[in-house]
Amino acid sequence: MRFRDTIDELTPEDRELLLNRLTLGCGRVAYAARLALADAPGGAVVDMLAAAQAALAGAAGALRDGPPAAALSRNGAGDEGGERRTLPWGDLLATRPPAEAAALTADLEALAHQTRELGRAVRADADAAHVGRHLAAILGALTDLRRRIAAAVAP
Repeated sequence: MRFRDTIDELTPEDRELLLNRLTLGCGRVAYAARLALADAPGGAVVDMLAAAQAALAGAAGALRDGPPAAALSRNGAGDEGGERRTLPWGDLLATRPPAEAAALTADLEALAHQTRELGRAVRADADAAHVGRHLAAILGALTDLRRRIAAAVAP
C-alpha cells in the first residue's frame, strides 16, 4: 500500500497532524545537526534531538496504531549535565576520546541524512512499509545517539 493511501484513511485533522509531526521531527534533526556545526552548546543539540524524537515517535505511533497519540515526553531532556550542557559542541567533543567524538559527529550526520531519505520517500509516495522502516530506523538511531550525547554532557 502506498504511503498516500495509508494516510488517506485518516481523518483530515489526523492526516495533517501526522504529516506535521514527520516534518517537524525531520526538521528538528536537521536543526540539531546545524546547531552542532555552529558550535552551539551540547545541551541544545541533545534537547533538539529529544524534540525530534518526540515528534517522530508520535508519527510512528499514528502509522502503526491509527490517529496520533499525544506527544511523548522528552524523557528529562534539559535536566542532565549541568555546566557541561553549556559547553560548545566542539569543546564537548574535545572532552571525549577522539574515536568517540568522531563517531558522535558521524552518527549525527548519518541521522540527518536518514531523515532526508525519509522525506524523499514520503514525497515519492513510497510503499507505506518502506516509510515505516525508515521511521523505525531513525527512531532507533535517535535513541542511541541521544543516549550517547547525554552521557557526554553528564558530569
